[in-house]
Amino acid sequence: MATDTISLLKALRWMKENDVKLINMSFAGPKDSLIKDAIADMRAAGTVFVAAAGNDGPLADPAYPAAYPEVIAVTAVTKDYRNYRYANRGQHIDVAEPGVDIWTAVPGGGEGFHTGTSFAAPHVTAIISVMLRSLPRETIAAGKSEILANFSYLDLGKPGPDDIYGRGLLVAPASCAAPSTTIASAVR
Repeated sequence: MATDTISLLKALRWMKENDVKLINMSFAGPKDSLIKDAIADMRAAGTVFVAAAGNDGPLADPAYPAAYPEVIAVTAVTKDYRNYRYANRGQHIDVAEPGVDIWTAVPGGGEGFHTGTSFAAPHVTAIISVMLRSLPRETIAAGKSEILANFSYLDLGKPGPDDIYGRGLLVAPASCAAPSTTIASAVR
């Protein structure tokens, strides 16, 4: 699975024309000035971007679009909150979410366990989507640091933000909690 600059620019243009306010980008690649400019333009208009950090290993160069300053860069962790050993690292990493052995659909109607930062990024996108409408317009306009300041984190690794986990595991707000009733009691 791959894309090119033209296809991605067309998709971004369509999303801009349709006033999409939150975009998940579960892919990683090289720096691209045309994509960077499109993201910066949409971010200035209030669109929030979340992207996978990349799976080229701890010594790899930053991957894009996650490494653009306007984009929330997501790394992957295991179910017991250890870092995914092939995840890219760096000062641009903002948050961590589960991304190892994630049960997911695959092209062709299949399903199975998959691993990578691309499987962690949608978790962050979903959490942000719950809160995005309640954030003041000024907070959204101010940038990703101000947006991320409205969330809670489970600090992972050494205390404080770091190159492996960013701020840490993004904690979903209480409104994301599963209902307290079970399927069996709901059927009664």
